[in-house]
Amino acid sequence: MDKDVKTTLENLLIWALFPNFESHKMRVETTSRNIYKFSELSEKAKQKAIEDQSRFESGEWDSSYSVDDIKSTAKIFGLEIDNLYFSGFSSTVTGASFDGNYQYAKGGLKAIKADRPNDTELHGIVSRFQDMQRKSFYALSCSIVQHGNSYHENTIYIDSLYINEDYPNYDTTSIEKDLLSCLREFAQWAYALLNCDYDYRVSEEACIESIEANEYEFYENGEIV
Repeated sequence: MDKDVKTTLENLLIWALFPNFESHKMRVETTSRNIYKFSELSEKAKQKAIEDQSRFESGEWDSSYSVDDIKSTAKIFGLEIDNLYFSGFSSTVTGASFDGNYQYAKGGLKAIKADRPNDTELHGIVSRFQDMQRKSFYALSCSIVQHGNSYHENTIYIDSLYINEDYPNYDTTSIEKDLLSCLREFAQWAYALLNCDYDYRVSEEACIESIEANEYEFYENGEIV
């Protein structure tokens, strides 16, 4: 069949079945929207862009850098952390916990002060570890476990305690209590470090830095393109 005849017959069939077909044909329109850099947005639009970026950063926050930092800091004074656990910063029960082993590390306090010269809180915690080691002739060591469904310092426990029993005033119960207190204090310090990193990542300052570094573009209302 001739191509033109076939096309005519097809059109006649369409018109017969759908008499209003022509009036319902889709109309294509092209619209345009202005694109802005962050610095070009209104204050209201900037705030939306920052809030959206903050929510994104919250969901994408990578704790691995802070966790590695905490583990390497602990290793300086003899605390080997196998696993570091922590709960979210907006939940009812928050905190950090860990498992691993602890033993004396020569020069640990001096090395900590050199590594973190302004962190007096950490200096105090490590000093207490050092005092206990001195009293036990630097033979104090223990294995540490995390126990419980939530993560905070009170879920840290000493599984096995090893100590030089020859030194005067030997008191396992007292030493274990003091050592556990130091371990839990370090967990509180670790959680504060994690929280500080998280707070910065979702802060207005950090969000603006990320937006500008990535050269994001936005619509007039602050919605990212």
